[in-house]
Amino acid sequence: MGQYELVATESERMDQFLTRNLSQYSRGFLQKLIESGQVFRNSVPVKKKSEIIRENDQIVIHIPELEELPLKPEDLDIKVLYEDQDILVVVKPSGMLTHPLHPGGSGTLVNAVMHLVSELGGINGVLRPGIVHRLDRETSGVLVIAKNDLAQRNLQQDFANRRVEKFYYAFVYGKLDSASGKIDLPLGRDPKRRNLRKVDESENGRQATTIYQISRSWNRFHLLRLQILTGRTHQIRVHLKSIGVPILGDSDYNGRLLPGYTKRVMLHSYSLKIHHPRTGESMRFVSPWPEDMITMMQVLNSGVI
Repeated sequence: MGQYELVATESERMDQFLTRNLSQYSRGFLQKLIESGQVFRNSVPVKKKSEIIRENDQIVIHIPELEELPLKPEDLDIKVLYEDQDILVVVKPSGMLTHPLHPGGSGTLVNAVMHLVSELGGINGVLRPGIVHRLDRETSGVLVIAKNDLAQRNLQQDFANRRVEKFYYAFVYGKLDSASGKIDLPLGRDPKRRNLRKVDESENGRQATTIYQISRSWNRFHLLRLQILTGRTHQIRVHLKSIGVPILGDSDYNGRLLPGYTKRVMLHSYSLKIHHPRTGESMRFVSPWPEDMITMMQVLNSGVI
């Protein structure tokens, strides 16, 4: 793919030198280059990432061709909200996995992105889109994808450091004691159903915080606006069940089923605010409401249920 020729200006570890001078690549990718003999110091292959280089050392880095991801690009009619050289922001429909469960999988958001994006910078040496956050299979809404190592690394750091704002809408059923509130309950795996989660207040539970506010109410049916301050698996679903208002259609967490109206978990990722991974600019993206949630609103307004 190419090479870089650099000159050291001070003494430091090789991996630190590479990370500082080639910030477009991840630390892990650069360490793999060292391990595979692609980094040279004064024409001699570097053997360890901790090797100390000196001022005026000549450093040459060979960047191999990107490895092809064994995934078929597919036109899955995905709505694109925004795209530039670093990121792609899309609307994931309900019923679609974010990422394949096995090599060569199809019908996922990654397959769709491979079709949509004409140029990928590569993630850790692999020609693929970078998934920095996910939505459950049945959850619809806005999702950002990294197109290169720089975007992947900076977005992952922002998600980890809670520098993003994530808002959702959900239709629920039950009695709420207040119109708004904060749910601050740790989560862990359900030992009886390992693919699900439960409130876990033991030392093994992971901190999770959800803020809710009633947007509309129809007796015991409610439309909630939700902000999550953490990003745990099934966080909203478990938290809403814990306060007695599970999401409509969510059979895994005791959600009420309405035959003919709830064909999935009625949860939608409505907006996402991020800082652009290259410029630092604050950017907010809003996803249109999906048809089934529009229909649910109309049905509740009509008083049919």
